[in-house]
Amino acid sequence: MGRDEMGDSIMTTALLDRLLHHARVFTFNGESYRINSKNKLKEGGKKPT
Repeated sequence: MGRDEMGDSIMTTALLDRLLHHARVFTFNGESYRINSKNKLKEGGKKPT
């Protein structure tokens, strides 16, 4: 493991720690509109507007 890789990993972790320290996490239960839209497109349906 090189010095550059170690620095990037540590800096990324520190940055995320600072950003997410006071963040609130929301968990949603139910169906995802994005996943449903993607599945409909795979089945040959029209893209929802």
